[in-house]
Amino acid sequence: MANYEGFKSRRSVPSFFTTMTPEMRAGDFSGFTVTSTPFAGNRIPASRINPGAKYLIDNFAPLPNLPQTGLPNRNHQWTAKTPVDKDQFTGRIDFNENANSQWFGRYSWTDELTITPGVQKNGTGLYTRAGQWVLSNTRVLSSSKVNEFRFGYNTLFNNISQELAAVENVNERLNTPIKVTDPNSWGVPNISMAGSTLSSFGNDANGPFTIDNKIYQAVNNFSWIIGKHSLRMGGEYRYNQFLQIGNEFARGRFTHNGSFTGNGNTLAGGYNGADLLLGAPSVIEAAVALARGDFRNSEIAFYLDDTYKLSRKLTLSLGLRYELAQPLLDKFGLQPNFQLRQPLPSVANVADPNLHPVFVRTGTGDFYEDLAFRFTGPVQLARDGRLGNRLITTDRNNFAPRLGIAYSPSAKWSIRTGGGVFFAQESKNSIFDMSRAAGGRANPVIDLQAVPTLSYSNYINTAQLPVRFAPGLTWGADNNLRTTYSLQYLLNVQRTLSESSVLEVGYTGNVSRRINYLINANAPLPGITPFDAREPYPEWHGIQFLNGDGIGNYNAFSAKLTQRLTSRMTAMFSYTWSKALDENSAIRGTGSDFTLMNPRCRSCDYSYAGFDVPQRLVVSLLYNLPFGKGQRLLNNSALADAVVGGWQLSTITNLQSGTPINPESWDSAGMGAGFPHSNRLNCVSGVNPVASTPHPDRYFVREAFTNVTAGQFGNCARNALRAPSNWNVDFSAMKDFKIHEAHTLQFRMEMFNAPNHPAWGRPSAAWGTQGAAPNAAFGRIRSTSQLRQIQFALKYSF
Repeated sequence: MANYEGFKSRRSVPSFFTTMTPEMRAGDFSGFTVTSTPFAGNRIPASRINPGAKYLIDNFAPLPNLPQTGLPNRNHQWTAKTPVDKDQFTGRIDFNENANSQWFGRYSWTDELTITPGVQKNGTGLYTRAGQWVLSNTRVLSSSKVNEFRFGYNTLFNNISQELAAVENVNERLNTPIKVTDPNSWGVPNISMAGSTLSSFGNDANGPFTIDNKIYQAVNNFSWIIGKHSLRMGGEYRYNQFLQIGNEFARGRFTHNGSFTGNGNTLAGGYNGADLLLGAPSVIEAAVALARGDFRNSEIAFYLDDTYKLSRKLTLSLGLRYELAQPLLDKFGLQPNFQLRQPLPSVANVADPNLHPVFVRTGTGDFYEDLAFRFTGPVQLARDGRLGNRLITTDRNNFAPRLGIAYSPSAKWSIRTGGGVFFAQESKNSIFDMSRAAGGRANPVIDLQAVPTLSYSNYINTAQLPVRFAPGLTWGADNNLRTTYSLQYLLNVQRTLSESSVLEVGYTGNVSRRINYLINANAPLPGITPFDAREPYPEWHGIQFLNGDGIGNYNAFSAKLTQRLTSRMTAMFSYTWSKALDENSAIRGTGSDFTLMNPRCRSCDYSYAGFDVPQRLVVSLLYNLPFGKGQRLLNNSALADAVVGGWQLSTITNLQSGTPINPESWDSAGMGAGFPHSNRLNCVSGVNPVASTPHPDRYFVREAFTNVTAGQFGNCARNALRAPSNWNVDFSAMKDFKIHEAHTLQFRMEMFNAPNHPAWGRPSAAWGTQGAAPNAAFGRIRSTSQLRQIQFALKYSF
C-alpha cells in the first residue's frame, strides 16, 4: 500500500502595528510629554539621533497608514499572509509468513514549510523534514502465548530561520561588535519596545535553531494467558541522537523602555521611541557565537502487567513499570553546568568564596578549549570531571506501580477505579539551553540613571580576541535532577438508563511532584541599586537554573450522557468541573507565567495553573438524513439517492471558562533580564477587576490595580485574572458515493466556527509602564477567535 498527501494553505489575516509618526522619527515629540528636561520642547536634535537607530526605523518599522491623534496606538494596518506547504508519503507492506507469523513494514516521510509573516521583512521561516522506518513481527507461539517485536528508526530535521536569512546581514550595517558570519543567522536584530504601545519589531530573538535528531527504538511485548490471569510483559530500548545548532540572541536583542528620556531619579515619564532614536537600549542581550551540541543517551523500560478475572463481575489489574534514562552526553564536549554550593541565599555579596558557584564543563582539561570568549572577573571555573561527563546524575529510582479494579454488579452498572504512578522525562530543552553558555552571552549591566554610553556598536570591547566580557545570562541544572512523576487516580461509575441512553459520572485526581521549573540561581535582592550590589554572587549575572522539586495537583468531576434520540440521531453531552493548581505550569510557563516572581518565596506562586479551565461543556450531535436508499423518504429514486441520500451531519458545540491571566507589572523588584514577566501588579482589595459591563475597550478596570513601587514585588496572586469564557460550534457533512462494488468516493465538508461567532480573545493585563497610569492597551481586548474556516476533502477508496 502507498499513500501520498499534499497540502497547501494560503491564509491572510488583517493585523495591526503601532509605529512612530514621521515627526517622531525626526525627533519631534512636541505635544507629548515624553522626554525629560535635556530636550527642550520635547525635540531631539538631529545630531543626537543614532544612525543605527535611523537605519532600523527607516527599513524595518513601517510608517502609519491609519489616521490618529495622540500617542500612536494601532496606527498601521497590514495583511499577514501565511503560506503553508506540506507533502507526505507513506508506504506499507504486510507479509504473512505463515499462520503463526505476520510481518509488517512501513516507511513514512513528510516535508513541511511554513512562512510566518512579519511586518516589513521581519518574518521567519520554519522547515521540517521527518522520516520513519518501522518493522514488526507478531508471532503466535501457542494458543496462550503471543510475542510482538517492533523496531523503529525516526529522523527529524528542523530549521527555524529568518526572512532575510542568506539575503541581508543587518548586523553588518549596524556594525555590531559581534559579527554574524553564518548566513542562516542573518536577519533583523530584535528591537523590543517596552513601556508603551509601540510595537516591537525585528526578528524573534529565538533562533536560528537547527536540529537533526535520530532515534532508534526496539520494543518487545509478550502476552501469556494462564487460567484467569492475562499476563503482559516486555520492555523498550531507545538510543537518541540530538544534534543541535543555534542560539538565542544570535543577532542581539535591544530593549528600549523610556528610562533614558524619563526622570533621572524615578525613571518615569520617558518614551521608548525617544530612547530608540537615541540608540539607548535599557537592556542588551547578544550571543557571541552559535551554540552547538551533539547529545546522546540511552533509555530502557520494563513492565509486567496482570489482568486477573476474579469473577464474572470483578476484574483486578496489577502492574509495575521501571524506567531508566541516562542524562544527555554532549559528544562535542562543550556543555557546561553550574555546581551550586548552597541554596539561594537571602544576602548580597556572599563573603565566603567557597560558597560561590563553580561553572563546570564536561570532560577534563582547559575550560576555554575551542571557545570563542573569555569571562572577566573572579569567576570560578572547572573542567575536572567533578559532575561527571553527563553533568547530571542518573535517576535510578523510577518504579511505577499501577492498580485497577473493574466491577459490574449487573448488566446496567459498571464501576471502575484505580491509580498509578507515571513518570515524565524532562523536555530536554533546558538541558540543551546549557550549551548556550558555550556560545557566550553578553549582557552588559546598564545604569539607567546615568548618561547612556552603550549602543548597538559598542556594547562589548572587541579590541582583544578572543572576546572578553563579564558573564551575562548563563544556564544550569540541578546535578541531582530527579524525574518528574504524577500519582493519578480515578473513580468512574457508568449506568445504562435505557436501551438508548447511558450516563457516566466520575472523579479524576492527579498529584504531581518533582516538576521542573526555572529560577534565577543568582537572583538579586529586591531593590533599585545596581545588580552587582544586590546579587549573592556579583561575579555572575543571571543564572537560569533548572530545578526539579515543583508541585502541582488537579481535581476534576465529570458527567457524560450519551442519548440516541432517534434511529438516525445520537447526542452526547459532557460536562467537566476542574481545578488545577501549581507553582509554575511549564518550564517556561504559559503565556506570561515564565518563572517564579520571587525565587525566595515559592509559596507566593502557588495558585491557578496557566491551563486551568474550571468548567467545560461539550455537546455533539450526529444525524443521518432520512433520504435515499433504505431510508424513510425518497427511497425509490436513484437520482434522489445520489443527491441527498446517505448524508451524515454532525456538530460539536464547546462552551468553556476562560483561561488564567497574570496581572503584569514592570520589573519593579529589579530582577533583571532573562526572566521576563515575572513581576505582578498590586491588586486593590475589594475592587472587582472586571468591568460591570465588560466590552472590548474596557474589560479589566485600572482602578482595581496600582503599579508597583520600584524595589518591591506586587501583591497580586499569580494568575489572579481570567479571560472571557467562550463558545464555539463546528459543523461537518459527509457522504459516500458508491462508484463500483469495491470503489467508494467520500466527500467531506468541515466548517470550524460555523456561525462565524467573534468570540473575544484575551484582554491585556500588562501595565506596560513604570508610571501611575497604564498604557492604552491595558484592560482592552484586541483579538477574537479564529474566523469561520471551511475545508473540503475527497477520499477515494478501492
